Amino acid sequence: MEWELKSRGVDGPLVEESLSDLDENAEYELALSLAMRKVDKAGSDDPSMKNKLSSYLRRRGFGWEVIKRVFKSLGSDDSDTI
Repeated sequence: MEWELKSRGVDGPLVEESLSDLDENAEYELALSLAMRKVDKAGSDDPSMKNKLSSYLRRRGFGWEVIKRVFKSLGSDDSDTI
């Protein structure tokens, strides 16, 4: 999310301030929603989906802890390998 806001021209300090106010669960819910849409489009049988999905979420500014929670919710038991 941070990268996306900065790429749209939002000032760095304003981005950091806004994201620090973001509720941890709200961030997780947003990441999960994005991940589920991506999986629905690509199909979960794609062997490289985990790498693609983690890269997709990182590019949108989500941290590793949030991404691990998303994979756990999606049923990926090997979230330690992200």
